[in-house]
Amino acid sequence: MGGIVAMEMWRQAPERVTGLALLDTNYRADTPEKRTMRDAQMQAVASGRLLEVLREELKPNYLARVHRGNTALLDEVLAMGMDLGEEVFKRQSLALKSRPDSAGTLPAIDCPALVLCGDEDSLCPPALHREMAEALPNAEFSIISGCGHLSTMEQPQAVTTAMAGWLARS
Repeated sequence: MGGIVAMEMWRQAPERVTGLALLDTNYRADTPEKRTMRDAQMQAVASGRLLEVLREELKPNYLARVHRGNTALLDEVLAMGMDLGEEVFKRQSLALKSRPDSAGTLPAIDCPALVLCGDEDSLCPPALHREMAEALPNAEFSIISGCGHLSTMEQPQAVTTAMAGWLARS
């Protein structure tokens, strides 16, 4: 949700934003189908099935194929969701479900931007990130190999290198 929050920060106070790193994010509003899916997930979580939703619906979509057998990483992702709990899941789902479409905002974001994603991000695929980078007037686009939606956890060194290079050039 960091990129979505960053875009909202720019919308509310663009004069305070000097650069945006948009990692594994989505600039579009949820589709009706996605909103329906979020409603079903929130209902399941409200009935005490947070672990099931995290394990069966969310976790498989987060990681690249190479990381899906990494039990330490999988356990960490699951623990993060469980530690946040049902109320945070609900609040995040509602925020995602009701977020505005930022397509019209992107061309106005004139500060330096890094648009980065994993090459196997199925939630926010590379094509979506490429569109975002092309719509931003001052963006760099970077794809991390062997990586899904959780780039900072799956390939932390590659993400750090890409960000450090972008910061040095910005």
